[in-house]
Amino acid sequence: MEEKDKALEEKDKALEQEKQRAEQEKQRAEQEKQRAEQEKQRAEEKEKLLNEEKKRAEQKQKELEQERKKLLETAKLLLSMGVSIEIIKEKTGLTQEEIEKL
Repeated sequence: MEEKDKALEEKDKALEQEKQRAEQEKQRAEQEKQRAEQEKQRAEEKEKLLNEEKKRAEQKQKELEQERKKLLETAKLLLSMGVSIEIIKEKTGLTQEEIEKL
């Protein structure tokens, strides 16, 4: 009987150790899952920031195009009024070639 009790105790001990290993593995898996979720959140935040920066750049580009259009319209008007190309260059910042194309 004593041998059976000893064998049962050893089996119980082995099962307890296996249970502890399984719990540790479960905890490691949960930690890895949390790290992956944090990485995903960082990537999403980075993507959001990049999209915002892209929108700002597109808006700035649009503003610059509108400003250039106004400069060209002003230069064209000045040309039609007989203002010299040199003065138009000085006041608008446009090149002589840009002005001559008008």
